[in-house]
Amino acid sequence: MEMVYYIILVAIIVVGLIVIITRKIKIKGKKSAGDFTPAPIFTAEQIKWVKEWQADGETAPAAPVQPAPVQPSPPQPAYVAPTPVPVPIPGPAPQNKFCSKCGAELIPGKKFCNKCGNAIQ
Repeated sequence: MEMVYYIILVAIIVVGLIVIITRKIKIKGKKSAGDFTPAPIFTAEQIKWVKEWQADGETAPAAPVQPAPVQPSPPQPAYVAPTPVPVPIPGPAPQNKFCSKCGAELIPGKKFCNKCGNAIQ
């Protein structure tokens, strides 16, 4: 197991050396990453023109600002209150009846007990 750690350590050292060496060597005709200079935003002619303008004491004119066109909002429908939904008023709660013989709960509308068959009065 210790041998694996040594191999990994040697690999890390080798990779580090390769990175250091490649940064030091400049490939002919190419610049290294450290020599990067970004492209200019303005051309030399544009910079000269701005400097001349500033020398005259003028400032660059502001770009004309056009207001955004106002679009009329679509017509909104008039508010209509929702119609109340009628709530049914519960009548008297049905009385649960029980069989006089077995005590089972009786089903409304039946003439006989569902459990024992006794006639309901």
